[in-house]
Amino acid sequence: MGKTVYIFGAGASIAAGIPIQNQLLAKIFTSVKNESADGSGFLEEPVRLPFTEFNKYRKYLADFIINYFGDFDLQESYKNIFSDQRKRISAGDLEEETIFKDDEYDDKWEEIFVEVKKINISLENIFTILDKVILSNKFFGHESEKDIKYIQEALNKCIIYILTDGMDKYSEDQLYKKIANYFSKKRMKDEDFSLISLNWDTLLDKYLNNSAHINSEDDEDLKLDYCLYNYDLNGEVPSIQLRSSGFKNIKLIKLHGSTNWLICNNCGRLYTNYSSDISISTLNQENSEIKCDYCESIERNYKLLSSLVTPTFLKDFESIHYKTIWHNAHLELSEATDIIFIGYSFPEADFELRYLLKKSLQKNAKIKVVLHESDDPEFYKDRANQSLIDKLNLPQKRYQSFFNNHIKLEFDYRGIEGYFDDLIDKSII
Repeated sequence: MGKTVYIFGAGASIAAGIPIQNQLLAKIFTSVKNESADGSGFLEEPVRLPFTEFNKYRKYLADFIINYFGDFDLQESYKNIFSDQRKRISAGDLEEETIFKDDEYDDKWEEIFVEVKKINISLENIFTILDKVILSNKFFGHESEKDIKYIQEALNKCIIYILTDGMDKYSEDQLYKKIANYFSKKRMKDEDFSLISLNWDTLLDKYLNNSAHINSEDDEDLKLDYCLYNYDLNGEVPSIQLRSSGFKNIKLIKLHGSTNWLICNNCGRLYTNYSSDISISTLNQENSEIKCDYCESIERNYKLLSSLVTPTFLKDFESIHYKTIWHNAHLELSEATDIIFIGYSFPEADFELRYLLKKSLQKNAKIKVVLHESDDPEFYKDRANQSLIDKLNLPQKRYQSFFNNHIKLEFDYRGIEGYFDDLIDKSII
């Protein structure tokens, strides 16, 4: 029996209303306080959503975007709005400016956010510029390296807030319940498969964790396995010890990190929580109850940091945790006889994954690509001529170009819902 590896892209989460990468900036500057939000949405433990802190961080982000990506008229208008309030006297004191910290200016900021959303700039460009400045250890415009690090931190925290808020508003979905149940039962029958996710959100994680508990049998327990050495805040067995402890595992390899991971910047321990997006605590860490038990026990200074690999052309996978994650992904892919891409558009910028696939895949591996009907070239046959369709640069062309030596390449344009509904209906599990 062969091994199947399922690779989940952003399209796998958008079906549940989780924003994809190119929607995040607009979401950041659109989000309003959810008065009922307490972080106790679907399958989550209560985590307070710190809107006040989020609102402060997005002001820093808006300031940076306007100053470096806004047109002249917007920049002048922005300067005039706060001409009497700006207290900044030198680079390096960005976070001390009162216009970011005081609520009395919020009405003005709402007007500014509307204008920022109109600026056509991608997350990749913002993160790459921030990373380049930090790596070069130089000033950027009137921003010091300290300012740039703070802006980068602000952007990270805004993304975490939006994703956590999305999960908090998310109601139970029968499709994902069925998907998780399908994988859990496959694993209990010892079928060989693994899951690779390129997403930060924990939609798949939480359903799988819940389903694993439900489908465990008296003599065999089933557990979610991140394929790394983690310290779980709920006392779960670390992923790396599951098999040796007698558990069956569902491998979920998250190549770009997760909103339910935290890393201690002193001892390097990676903390997880399968039922809560704990990285939201980084927005207001002073009041967080989440601690590094080891560093606390020996009275050592530390800080718990989120663990998201951001969309930059200068991605850093050098930490021991990500080296382990990517190595395990390589092992799974190299053993795979079948690869199923789900909701992944195969962007050119994901060169690390492209390298991994070329390095790992067997040439006779069967490849199936599950996408939405709007990704299908046939969808546009009656809507546009062929030259225009070619200019759309649809995912199919990227897949065919990259996997041109794989004769077993198949496309399915029914979306995640259609694919899994059909798969589950045909399953004898």
